[in-house]
Amino acid sequence: MIAEQIGSQIRHMRKLRGLTQDQLADMVGGGGKQFINKVELGKKHITIAMMEKICAALDCNMQIRMSRNYKIDKSQNILK
Repeated sequence: MIAEQIGSQIRHMRKLRGLTQDQLADMVGGGGKQFINKVELGKKHITIAMMEKICAALDCNMQIRMSRNYKIDKSQNILK
């Protein structure tokens, strides 16, 4: 659930900035267009560090709507 919310916000901010998925992937040093696509679709959990890189690339502060399903998996440092 939270992955879809994060992905939707990332997609919205990327489009506002006029960036393609390839361009954003190059900026954050991720796994390419496929990685960004999966993140935006909520099919990929991202690390907090990657989320910070994406926010920096998009020049935004990501506000996550908290839900009961939101938690940080400290063992893997990912948002779930």
